[in-house]
Amino acid sequence: MMSNLPSSAIRHPQLTGEQDIVALWFPADWFNQQHRLMLILKHWQKEAQIYRFEQGDLLCYRDARRLYCEKIVGWPMIRLGRTYCSAPLETIEIATLPPADVWLVRSGQVEAMHFSNAEKVSLSNWIDIAGYDFQDTYDCYDALTLNQTELLAKTQDVRTMLGDKIPPVSNEQQQFLQAAKKRAQSNKTVNSSGSLASLASKLISGLISKKTTSAITDSDPQKGLSQVSHWQRWLAKLAMTSGLSSIMGRQHANYIRRMMEMFESDDIENALRHALPLGSDDVSQQQMLGRLQARQNLNVNQSYSGSGAFVGISSQLQQYLQQLYRQQFTRLDQTGRIDEALFVLAELLQVRQEALDYLEKHQRYQQAAELARSWRFPTAQIIRLYCCSGDWQTAVTIARLENGFASAVLLLEPNWPDAAKRLRVEWAQSLAKQGKWLDAVDAVWRLAEEQHQAQQWLLNAESAGGQLAARALVKRSLLLPDTLDIYQSYLSKLIHTADRYQDRAALAAELLAVQQHTPASRGLAKGLVRTMISDQFSGHAQLTGNEITKLIALSDDKVLKNDLPQGKFPSPELKSFEQQKKVIDIIAPEPGLHEIYDAAVLLDQRYLVALGEAGAAIVNSTGQIVSRYSVPAYRIVLAHSRQVALVLTRRDEIWLVNKLDLVLHTVTELGMVKMDVYAQQFDGIIWSIAEGNHIRVVDVERNMGTLWQVNDLPGNVTAVNTTLKEEQWLIMAKEPEFWRYSLPERRLTARDNISLFENSTWIGIDSHSSAIFCSEFVRDQQNGLVLCLHSNKSGYRGTTNRIALPDDMMEKQGRDLQIHLGVCTMLIFAPDEQGQEINLYSKNQTQMCASIHWSEDSTPNIRMLDDGWLIFDRKGRLLHLDWHRSGIRHISVR
Repeated sequence: MMSNLPSSAIRHPQLTGEQDIVALWFPADWFNQQHRLMLILKHWQKEAQIYRFEQGDLLCYRDARRLYCEKIVGWPMIRLGRTYCSAPLETIEIATLPPADVWLVRSGQVEAMHFSNAEKVSLSNWIDIAGYDFQDTYDCYDALTLNQTELLAKTQDVRTMLGDKIPPVSNEQQQFLQAAKKRAQSNKTVNSSGSLASLASKLISGLISKKTTSAITDSDPQKGLSQVSHWQRWLAKLAMTSGLSSIMGRQHANYIRRMMEMFESDDIENALRHALPLGSDDVSQQQMLGRLQARQNLNVNQSYSGSGAFVGISSQLQQYLQQLYRQQFTRLDQTGRIDEALFVLAELLQVRQEALDYLEKHQRYQQAAELARSWRFPTAQIIRLYCCSGDWQTAVTIARLENGFASAVLLLEPNWPDAAKRLRVEWAQSLAKQGKWLDAVDAVWRLAEEQHQAQQWLLNAESAGGQLAARALVKRSLLLPDTLDIYQSYLSKLIHTADRYQDRAALAAELLAVQQHTPASRGLAKGLVRTMISDQFSGHAQLTGNEITKLIALSDDKVLKNDLPQGKFPSPELKSFEQQKKVIDIIAPEPGLHEIYDAAVLLDQRYLVALGEAGAAIVNSTGQIVSRYSVPAYRIVLAHSRQVALVLTRRDEIWLVNKLDLVLHTVTELGMVKMDVYAQQFDGIIWSIAEGNHIRVVDVERNMGTLWQVNDLPGNVTAVNTTLKEEQWLIMAKEPEFWRYSLPERRLTARDNISLFENSTWIGIDSHSSAIFCSEFVRDQQNGLVLCLHSNKSGYRGTTNRIALPDDMMEKQGRDLQIHLGVCTMLIFAPDEQGQEINLYSKNQTQMCASIHWSEDSTPNIRMLDDGWLIFDRKGRLLHLDWHRSGIRHISVR
């Protein structure tokens, strides 16, 4: 059926650019039946459906596919409401059309079609399988084992640790709690006897001697309560409890009197169950608004609330209770009742450090470690306690998760030297697995029995070449100066080869970072300094003027000092893209020979590229492959050291993970994980991944076991960004949320609700400034279509940057933009027949600084860097932009 909409009213009769395609139309007047069949087989997707109309065949997908319309053979279809449509009709156009399942725009007219007039075709009818023998298939998913083992056990409270050593709650106490609850519900009026109780308290206080008052406030219970008579003690308790005179206060007073009588009569079980905790050790003291109730058990909780919360009572009564508790603790300790004594310290007196010290005194290191962990004590203290308990697996796991090796070793060395040595070895091995070879050497060198291993790590670093090898030479001059002679040839080439200025700068920087030099290290500085001065004046400056001056002083070259002219040395002149006077036009590199699925920047002007099923490779600045890794690689997760990487390959819903050692050139299969998003960086061991509303931190060296996790988030995690100091999650809840955790201790520092603007079309993480942004398109009479980028960096709804888009761009085309925020703002426009434009804008002034024209034969992909961008495609092109230096490197991977 044809609509009566005139052709002039269809403003956009066909789809263009990148669209969410839900169906493909193969018209009968374009393709014969056999050709349509071949096209359907080519474009078939799981659970697709075929409808055969008289006019042609419609292939409908279960899920939308993001495709470029110009590259599709046939007619791409989008969904407008519940209708499949071949054009981006506007609202006014849709209003004139009749309801239908399909709208086809032909020659400027809209043809409405209904599935009831079509034949639903099964693909199986078109495939002849009569000549094949079939066998039962094996579901390989049954053999998949996805490891989600938790490497750290959940922390335990005291009752769980002690088990049946703590008696259960009595029936009498439960009855009391029920009665107290009923009284709380029925008694809502304030008792007028409060003033009388207060007066009584004052009269009774006048009968108490100064000696009694002094004894009550004495911090030492042995010098306090034991020195006063029973009569004076009774008067003191009566005075202190009579001041609680309201209905609520009366209940408090009765409860406290009974609780004190339990202590004084040595009814320990009931006394401990009814005792009030006293705030201390930074535990917040909050006045309880409800009625006092006995605790259900003797658990030591991380943060106590409810029936046993601190009550707003007088300081004198607090001091009296503290003496009672201290006195009871002493009795329990003297009689060997360590469990109950611990409860008094940890829960009633709330002196947590003293409770840990008490456990250590009795060599209960495991229990002390569990409590310290549940109370979130400093990481080093927790690790030390686990080491002392002999639980090395947990100690090392926590040290790796929270980067706590160094501080824990310092705590152990004075009193537990053997444990300190073992932890130092574990530390060094972890550093080596992270690709931090020289740090591993430093960590273990003081142990003579481990120096052989340290020398091997030093050789590994030297074998890497480039900047790492140059830094290793400095380490050798400090630790093994007698072996430096055999490196004279290497050192001579390093100093006198003109294009190795970056290696020389790495060597100089390493020398300047040394605290205590040897004659050998000073000799390195003396041999290097003249060439470094030459680099500084020849356009290859890598060090600041002050650093050059320090290097000259370190070399102690008196002749050089006398020859040098007066004045300061120039520092490298950095001129970023936004400091250029005009927009820089950049063309894409020439095609290479390999498909690039992902890329990352390494040291020494080298790059790690993922080549799909062809594996991974390291390429140099000219595009030549210098190392290959024969494992499928589609995505790259790079370690902070840039010496280790993960390569990922997706197989349906599962990701295969392999670890690459980029120095030793080895591959380690790590297994399989199921995830939706993941961090693109990791520390070499610890990696953050997310599936749905569940985020996990895994140890890649321990079979992807879970170190830390958060379940049941308010929405699905759609982005994870990790830096050295912070991790950020974007959670798409009913109202999107932005969570930020400080590293390495993983403490939640911010949980922001993101207020979206009414017409927001995109939301993402600004990886460079650790902020969230959303985009919005507005019409401006002066500038036409304007892209507004709203950021939360400066507070609620934060700041807004406005970017004027090309005059001829329609809002529909603007919504096809890809937006990336890093060191600058990148906009990737939808492709046309001439290619694809990529524009770079400064983040503050939003002025265009560079424009990249990408070839039309392939779609560009990007990776954000701390200082720029990598842009690459499936034709082997790789473009590296250094924003701060206005650096442009064209690479064709061959």
